[in-house]
Amino acid sequence: MQSFREYVQVERLDGENKYDAGDYGMQPAEKGVKFVSFPPVLHLQLMRFQYDATLDANVKINDKFAFPDKLCLNEFVEGNGEDYTYCLHAVLVHSGDFHGGHYVVFINTGLRPPGEKYKPKWCKFDDDVVSRATVREAVMANYGGDDGESTGRTYTNAYMLVYVRQTCIDDVLCQNENLQVPAHLVQRFENEREEENKKKKEKQEAHLYTEIVMVTDEHLASYNGFDLVDPKLLDDTGLPREKIEKGMTIPQLYDYVKHKLFSSDDDIPAREMFRIWKFEETTYKDEGSIMSALPRLRPTSLIPHSEETQEKTLEAVLENDRNLLYIETTASSSLRSYNENSEMLMFLKYYDEESRSLRYVGHFIVAYRQCMSAYTSECLKLIGLPEGTPLRFYEEVAPDRIRLIESLGKPLCADNTVVEVSDGGLLIAERADRTNETNNAKLHLDTLYNTIDIEAVANNDSFVSSHAEVDPPITGTIGLNWTMRQLVDYIGKEINYDPAKILLWRVSPFNDRATQFLTDAQCKVLRVNGLLGLAGAQLHDPRRNKRYRVVYTKMPIPIADMERKRQMKIQMMDEKMNITEITIFPEKTGTVRDILEEARREFKFAPNGTGKLRLVYVGQSSQSMRAYMIFKEETSVMEVFQKTMTPSMYMGRVEEVPQDQLVVRSNEYLVPIAHFDKDPGRMFGVPFFLKVSNDELLSSVRERIQNRLEIPEKEYEKYKFALISSSRVVRYLDMTSNGRVNLAELGHAHVASLATSPYLGLDHMNKSRGARGSHAAEKAIVIHN
Repeated sequence: MQSFREYVQVERLDGENKYDAGDYGMQPAEKGVKFVSFPPVLHLQLMRFQYDATLDANVKINDKFAFPDKLCLNEFVEGNGEDYTYCLHAVLVHSGDFHGGHYVVFINTGLRPPGEKYKPKWCKFDDDVVSRATVREAVMANYGGDDGESTGRTYTNAYMLVYVRQTCIDDVLCQNENLQVPAHLVQRFENEREEENKKKKEKQEAHLYTEIVMVTDEHLASYNGFDLVDPKLLDDTGLPREKIEKGMTIPQLYDYVKHKLFSSDDDIPAREMFRIWKFEETTYKDEGSIMSALPRLRPTSLIPHSEETQEKTLEAVLENDRNLLYIETTASSSLRSYNENSEMLMFLKYYDEESRSLRYVGHFIVAYRQCMSAYTSECLKLIGLPEGTPLRFYEEVAPDRIRLIESLGKPLCADNTVVEVSDGGLLIAERADRTNETNNAKLHLDTLYNTIDIEAVANNDSFVSSHAEVDPPITGTIGLNWTMRQLVDYIGKEINYDPAKILLWRVSPFNDRATQFLTDAQCKVLRVNGLLGLAGAQLHDPRRNKRYRVVYTKMPIPIADMERKRQMKIQMMDEKMNITEITIFPEKTGTVRDILEEARREFKFAPNGTGKLRLVYVGQSSQSMRAYMIFKEETSVMEVFQKTMTPSMYMGRVEEVPQDQLVVRSNEYLVPIAHFDKDPGRMFGVPFFLKVSNDELLSSVRERIQNRLEIPEKEYEKYKFALISSSRVVRYLDMTSNGRVNLAELGHAHVASLATSPYLGLDHMNKSRGARGSHAAEKAIVIHN
């Protein structure tokens, strides 16, 4: 109630807080609020979340705030004689802090109009759970502040209250308890309940089941990329997939697969029709190397149907919740026998030299100690080529490892025949009489592997002015083994820009943002795979179909010249005191003259300006946002760089010299002007220099500052002027009096350090700070009962 009374209390606007009466100027006035009526339902929000200026962060306020179950607001409504008594209907509660927590709501379902028997019936709505609650749980327990039943403060409290006007309860709340729920809604609720129970049961029993995805030669033939299968097969909804019990035995699995994939009328036993292999992801590492090839997904583990596995369950052989299984079949009536101790399962692709494409043709069983030449006829049948056609074979170890099988007459288990003597091997065949050095399977696959999709994006955050033209992203394909020269030639051609002036950047693997640019020396040795971080442990995987990001910058100078240049970020201020930032590259051995000449190319001169530039040393933080000095043109670039090497603290600013400041006589002085908000440690805005003369009227200085800033008089009236030294207010100045400028008071500026040199401070509200969260910084209304 106290907060309501304070809200309607009349406030006197006087002194510095006068009311702006338009043509009548600033006038004393009274401000207040009068309520004509209140609505049937009141939603009262408690300011539990507020911006804390000392922490520079939003925080939660857990202070105690007690609220009544009845709220009488008659005293705040003028003249209509109606009753404005409200009953508490709902309490919205938050548990936690500003960064996270949980929300619940308590609703009083027992509200009744005046005269009827009333007993509170509080219910707690917590996500999908609705339960009964006591008055204490719903109301008193959510006041906040110190919890009497436990040590410390509670972080669970009300943040919004809902009150219903007593005389409107019948209108707002439905009191008819004899209403019948429509039959279709009853059925809908029942269906939802059954579905929810079904999901709960599935979740509770999930550990008892596993999912299998069945892959056949037909599915393998539909894929023509690297490796044997697409890794996304596990997510392919078009493949046969089944949810089965982990307690199923292996013979039962074979019968289950037969029932799902084959004719139920076939009398051939399942173990003679097909074999089941489990796909596993494996990697290959060259002997003596620490680098592994890309992982492969191959059928490497047989799930045998034998006497030894009659009682074995799937829980022992299928470790994952989702498993990819290869169903090995044959065109003949029954499978050929397989000896896991001396034979292995091999898969075969064929390279068509005319269409320059690969296709899967089948699988076959080979003996470890047999030569590859012994299986040439079988391979020709799978491919569909005439007997006697000469073949050349490659082993696809991984997408990035394609190797020629040089001798078909050596046993497969011999050294350097195939690198992996194990199930799931993948061979590629091509016609030896029709392929050559420019058209063969290895070259085809190497080209595919080294061709990547890119998006080349211009980085305008550095080196260029903020108003530079932004080029749209470039999409295309480049070579993974390209040199940096080839890459910038490609980008230069796409954007019609000199490749010698294109700067390339390394990119973060986490967010694709530019991190560090390449030097000219790095560009001479690096290739695209190194630029993209794909030359080490992280390898390019063409099966992911990833589009890589290349970041570049159009430079004003050749990249080769950057070694003898010094990169510097500077500001430029135009006649309207608008600030832009650019990066320039003066010679390391140059002077401020060189900095000004570089900036001249980008600078926007005033129509009737002097055309002469100067470099001003300015601060950037809230404790130093002022102009300190003007660099002499003979000052070295390296000295300027040392002073401005931390742009968040200090920078050089290029500006056009005003007409009245071209010459500064002995009785004149360029006084720094800066803005602050009540405290010199809270500086803001754009600082500048103003020329003043000894014995000049302060009122004249005030007028010239107003003209420079183009501030309306009504707003300018609120400004205060302070002489500040060493970040402290020396004294406030009456700029409307007949006081005059005393250069002696500023004279020690020539011998003082930059940090302590005096300046004229303009004390006024920082509007940008207010806009950041004006209401958030206001003091909360605290209601006390």
